Amino acid sequence: MSRVLFATDLSEAAGVAERLVSAIPWPADTAFRVVTVVPWVRDLVGTPWMAVAPINAEEIDSSQVTWAETNAREVTARLIARGLDASWIIMRGQPADAIVDVARREAVDLVVMGSRGLGALEGALLGSVSEAVADRAPCPVLIARMPELRRTLVADDGSPGAEDAIDYVRNRRHLLGEVTRLLAVHSGGGLWAETFEMPMDAHSAQAMADDQVELWRAARAALDADAHRLQEVGQETEIEVEEGRPAAQIVESALRWRADLVVVGSRHRTGVTRLVLGSVGRHVLHHSHCSVLLVGRMPAAPSPQAQAAEPTPVS
Repeated sequence: MSRVLFATDLSEAAGVAERLVSAIPWPADTAFRVVTVVPWVRDLVGTPWMAVAPINAEEIDSSQVTWAETNAREVTARLIARGLDASWIIMRGQPADAIVDVARREAVDLVVMGSRGLGALEGALLGSVSEAVADRAPCPVLIARMPELRRTLVADDGSPGAEDAIDYVRNRRHLLGEVTRLLAVHSGGGLWAETFEMPMDAHSAQAMADDQVELWRAARAALDADAHRLQEVGQETEIEVEEGRPAAQIVESALRWRADLVVVGSRHRTGVTRLVLGSVGRHVLHHSHCSVLLVGRMPAAPSPQAQAAEPTPVS
């Protein structure tokens, strides 16, 4: 059985995510868990959204829980009406923490959510919920920006992260749409030219040119091999090799090809490491026009305890 966690709040972004969930041809054994997170009022005090603690904090808390339960029931009912197996849960606390906690506890295969969140309270919470979940989730995270899935661009640099991403979607063809393009971005010659300005003798220039040709051949050969793996499971696949800076080129290629989804193997760089090394996945998440699937951690099999222990919705 495949287990999908759908984080929603009936905001505009969550509505796009729900339409995408409804459009994907999920396998019959897919079970959906709809989660809506209600922040505690005390956690919002001092933020731009709520600078002073309200006198009726308990009343606000209660009304927010009621609102969330109504929304979660409505979303779940719509998914069930489309023939999907779905249940719902309400969580309290910081949205990213709560979503990651449910994803880990229930050992889900995928988290789906909108690109911004959460709803009317989003301005009160520092940082991006979707980015935080993508950083910390124990499984791939699909950030929805488009309500359909026909053309999927897979960034393939031959790294272990890219291999994990290809393995993940190969076993889940419903996430690939009608056609898939594998993209490798070669960043050799152009970056050298930008970094070093020095005279070069003919022999060195030829050696560098030969190296570049070999790198292009190796990239194309790797793409051919991965395309064949996808074709083995019946996926229509094509390949593209581009030159440039990987993050920017992935975003540009996705836009030019009119992709509905970009798949990127994420290395989960955070903090100082992220600032020094940068992150292709993070750049694509921020700048892509379409949905983004970040495959950073492969899903783990649910333990018997996780399968038996169903979280209880708050009251």
